[in-house]
Amino acid sequence: MDCASTLYSHRNNGLMTRSLEKLLEDAHLCGELKLGGRKLKEFPVTNKYDLSDTTIADLSKNCFTHFPAEVIKFWSLESLNLYHNAIRSIPNTITSLQSLVHLDLSRNRLTCLPSAMCQLPLEILLLSNNKLKQLPVEIGFCKTLIELDVSCNVLINLPPQLGQLSSLKCLNAQNNLLIELPLELTYIKLATLNVSLNRISSLPVELRLMSCLECLDVANNPLVSPPTAVCIKGRIHIFKWLESKSIKDGRNRGSSWKFNSLKSNNHSLDSNMDSLTLSETTSLVHSSDEGANGSMEYLNKPDRKHRETNRYNNNASPEIVHVSKSNGNMSTNSNKIYSSNNNGIKVNDKPIHHTQSYKEYKEFLKQQRAQESIYKGKVQNPDNNYDQKDIRPYTKPSTPEIVSTAVNNLSLPMSSNASSPNIWPKNNTQVTKNKLQFTMKREYDKAREEAELVKQLRDTIESRLKMSLPSELSPALNDGVVLCYLANHVKPRSVASIHVPSPAVPKLTMARCRRNVDNFLEACRKIGVNEKLICCAVDILEGKGIVQVAITVAELLKFHTAKTQPQTVHVPSLLNV
Repeated sequence: MDCASTLYSHRNNGLMTRSLEKLLEDAHLCGELKLGGRKLKEFPVTNKYDLSDTTIADLSKNCFTHFPAEVIKFWSLESLNLYHNAIRSIPNTITSLQSLVHLDLSRNRLTCLPSAMCQLPLEILLLSNNKLKQLPVEIGFCKTLIELDVSCNVLINLPPQLGQLSSLKCLNAQNNLLIELPLELTYIKLATLNVSLNRISSLPVELRLMSCLECLDVANNPLVSPPTAVCIKGRIHIFKWLESKSIKDGRNRGSSWKFNSLKSNNHSLDSNMDSLTLSETTSLVHSSDEGANGSMEYLNKPDRKHRETNRYNNNASPEIVHVSKSNGNMSTNSNKIYSSNNNGIKVNDKPIHHTQSYKEYKEFLKQQRAQESIYKGKVQNPDNNYDQKDIRPYTKPSTPEIVSTAVNNLSLPMSSNASSPNIWPKNNTQVTKNKLQFTMKREYDKAREEAELVKQLRDTIESRLKMSLPSELSPALNDGVVLCYLANHVKPRSVASIHVPSPAVPKLTMARCRRNVDNFLEACRKIGVNEKLICCAVDILEGKGIVQVAITVAELLKFHTAKTQPQTVHVPSLLNV
């Protein structure tokens, strides 16, 4: 029985070894490593296959206790899946993965994250079901981060540096130990926020200003502000409650500000009470209900009736009442005294200061009218000191003659008749017409040559590779697959590795497209194409330089001589349209 079990285990190990080798071979050819669910404790050692250009690595559901060091050598890695392992720490050497945009470290045993990991161009970071106590403050450097999942950890707070992640759209922090949300979190344009199953008692009122927020989950929290009854109704009701709370808090702050402002200005008001008139004092009392600004406005605005009395009263001096705060009686300085009693108000006859009389006012008006009449050509002065001949009548200046200068750089004889339309000579018009015709012909010839080059490029590819291309040629070439096969047609194995689409993933990633294009351009250089005639990678990837690509292909085909034996190039059927 023991021999049979031993034989069975050896047979399984042999099958496992052969299958692993097949997976490594496939990863070497297509750039995608699939080792998920293999219960691996160590990364398989291989010197036969070069996996450095791997773009996708799936190492999920294994038994890794540490971050695989071999993965650090995958310099073009874009997606790494280490879900459901037993990894306890992340090395600082992870910074060498400068193409990594998707990292899944869920269901591991991480207690902290290295700050070096925040230097990666990550777009999706999944850290759920770990033992993280805090996030590094350097996480604010992940400017490209779009989705962050830190659910099911033991986080006590979220760093305020999250407010620097301008690209973040989705944040999942449910099932932690959070007590509050940082105010900086409201600065970014989140679309989804999940903070359920925490210990949050209040939400910041600034949360209502997150206009881009579409999904908000705050369930299973001991919320008081807003209350649970409001939170159950959803995001819109939460925002309305926070808005009303903000308005209420603003009123309370405004009332306290008015009280403190009046209290702080109490001394200055009391010190200026002696200079207030009776009407101004009454205005101040009524304006106390309107706030400090209203009282200051009344302090600087004298009574209208009192001003009119001062202006037109010619028989008596103005009577200004002053208020004293010492004994409740109304009094002035030593010049005039008012006393309030049952017998009325007594006023002495000594004036305080000089006021303009009505006669002086009329004299001033006469002088002003006399000065105004000077500009009208006549004098109305009671003293008759002005002479009519000394006043010059106003004469409107004549409009200057405007000479047409339509031609600035040509010395042309100007006609005396300004309205003559024949400014341009006939021969100059003919020259302009000839230049326009020449420019149009040159542009037409250039466009025709470019169209012929593009047509020649299409015919060459379809005839050499035995395939049909779509009507739009640029999108069919921007992934570099067809061009790499064309280079191998000219010189076999000039491009050793070609990333091709599959039925599951019909469209290549940008990194793989760039890899194919770089391989094609490098093959052109090795074959012998002049560097000046080789197009740029942007011309192929963006599809805007199709003419330059046609020139490069035309030069490349010059090296495909008749002596070269015809090679059968297999093009995947997925590329045929």
